[in-house]
Amino acid sequence: MANVRGIGTLVASLSEITFGTVSVGQTASATVSLLNEGPAPLEITQLGLNGQSFSVAGQSNLPITIGAGATYRLNVQFAPIASGAAAGQLTVSSNASTGTSVISLSGTGVANVGDIGTLVASPSQVIFGTVSVGQTASATVSLLNEGSAPLEITQLGLNGQSFSVAGQSNLPITIGAGATYRLNVQFAPVAAGATAGQLTVTDNASTGNTAVISLGGTGTVPPTLADATITDGPGKIIPPGFLGLSHEWGVAQDLAGTASKGKNLQYRQLLRNLLQYTAAPMVIRIGGNSTDTTTALPASDLDSLNDLNSDLDSQFIFTLGINMGADNPTIATAEIKAISAAIPASSLLGLELGNEPDSYAAKGIRPANYTFANYLAQLTAWNQLVASASQLNPVSPALASYPWIASYENILPSKNAAPDLVTQHYYVGGYLASQPKALDFLLADGIATSGPTKLAPYFDAAHSAGKKLRIGEMNSLSNGGQPGVSDAFASALWGIDIMFEFASAGADGVNWHTGNENAYDLFQFSMASSPATGPNDYSLTQVRPLFYGLQLFEEATISSGSLLPVTLNTQANIKVWALKGVDGEVRIVILNKDETNTGPVKLTISGYSTATVIRLLAPSLSSKTNVTLGGQTYDGSPDGNMLGITSTESITGTGGSFTLTMPTVSAALVTLSN
Repeated sequence: MANVRGIGTLVASLSEITFGTVSVGQTASATVSLLNEGPAPLEITQLGLNGQSFSVAGQSNLPITIGAGATYRLNVQFAPIASGAAAGQLTVSSNASTGTSVISLSGTGVANVGDIGTLVASPSQVIFGTVSVGQTASATVSLLNEGSAPLEITQLGLNGQSFSVAGQSNLPITIGAGATYRLNVQFAPVAAGATAGQLTVTDNASTGNTAVISLGGTGTVPPTLADATITDGPGKIIPPGFLGLSHEWGVAQDLAGTASKGKNLQYRQLLRNLLQYTAAPMVIRIGGNSTDTTTALPASDLDSLNDLNSDLDSQFIFTLGINMGADNPTIATAEIKAISAAIPASSLLGLELGNEPDSYAAKGIRPANYTFANYLAQLTAWNQLVASASQLNPVSPALASYPWIASYENILPSKNAAPDLVTQHYYVGGYLASQPKALDFLLADGIATSGPTKLAPYFDAAHSAGKKLRIGEMNSLSNGGQPGVSDAFASALWGIDIMFEFASAGADGVNWHTGNENAYDLFQFSMASSPATGPNDYSLTQVRPLFYGLQLFEEATISSGSLLPVTLNTQANIKVWALKGVDGEVRIVILNKDETNTGPVKLTISGYSTATVIRLLAPSLSSKTNVTLGGQTYDGSPDGNMLGITSTESITGTGGSFTLTMPTVSAALVTLSN
């Protein structure tokens, strides 16, 4: 090689670098020595590089000066990003007498199982078996990455009618080394017969880039769970204002609050939620055991009722208990006059004389031999007491049980003895902690029918005498109800059913007895005041399942109307109620009280082609939360308004028949339209 005096001479130690086989994701290095054999310094002015996956260090140091006789070492690297051969070229430009040096580069990238993900799908076949049309079965497919590096699921392919897989919107899905991702695969047959399909999982792993899972299942049409035929004939009329409430004295004021001590706005909103379905005033009865222990009615207690009525646009009418148990006309007269002075007559349905006089002897406030005849003599005198102290109507007898109502029937035609509004109390039974009821106690059909059936003759007798007979106090189990039964979802289905049973028997209404500390209460509030003389601070802590049932009943009877005859054919614990409102619309309530049977319910009624459905659902009969009505819930509600998005279904009738699937322990409200 020529040596030009006074000029550097560049000699590269390698003219070719072969990196050999290198795993994808790994890096191989080689050193190229640049020797200046000339008598003077030289400069490296440029390092040129082509070829994917090759790199060279030192470009940021340009120009690089190499003294006479000195060496500069370049670090050249090969980091393949894919399998296969790669080629490139490194060009070293300088001001040396030798000009430019060119070094050829080559290497081969290979996949290394130990360095990338490895996908294993399990199982490789999913057979769903037999699934009813309209139902959904689920299975889990586990995607395990057995490799030492992450992998990505890039695509989920699915074929076969009725199959679906969740997670496609999450693509790409990264699965870490040693980690598992679970796919939820579903089969929801739309027709009877066998169906096959295939799930293909595409990834960037080393195992062929796809995993294939075979899918199979058979759709069946289950036998009809119930067949109901509804005819457009005359039936019992459900009076406006059928549903009412009952509170004890003192409890009513605590629930409502007062203008001076703070109002319970959540309680007011819950009442609005019931009142939205009716234009008739709601009857609120204030009484119960507290009636016969109350000896004075403070003005603030009565003002609380006025405030409540005013805030809700005078949508309430009250029956207020008068202490007859103390057998002290002076106390009673003072209460009557206090009520007359404080409550407008337009807001009063009447004054209820005493509470459950048929139990006075057992309570020790009357002689042991106290009979209906003794009571009747007192009642006549007390009716006159009300007439002399006010212009208000008496209400009686507020009986606890059946024996006396038979005797009372005989005096119904009497204007002096029997008032225009007669009241009877009803509980399914009493709660004893030592003898608890089964969790599904309220679902037995006889539990909803026995009371209304026994009282039906007396409703007819009252109406024949031109009187009304109302269930003035009602709930599941007396003594506050049983935890796990009275406050569970089963109570909602029972509550709907027994209201329809009482309406069918001829009752003029029912008043649900509720407070703020018992298992059968409709709702619960916490109430605090700080300091003690300051305003009350209410917060809604729970809305019980029974309240959802009352709300569905109110929506079903939104325009009052009459019950329609229903012919029901079923072996399951199912009830179907139908009514035609004054607006002409037909509404049907289906109650599946069965704990095991689910399936289609067929409704047949002529003249209708479409229907909308809202459902009352909960995870189980014992659920106390996670209850939904039309997709909405009170769980977590801060103000008494329902939360969530309303959910309705639409179904189309065929030849006057509608079919919908009823899950176990659930209810549905079907509204028909032409």
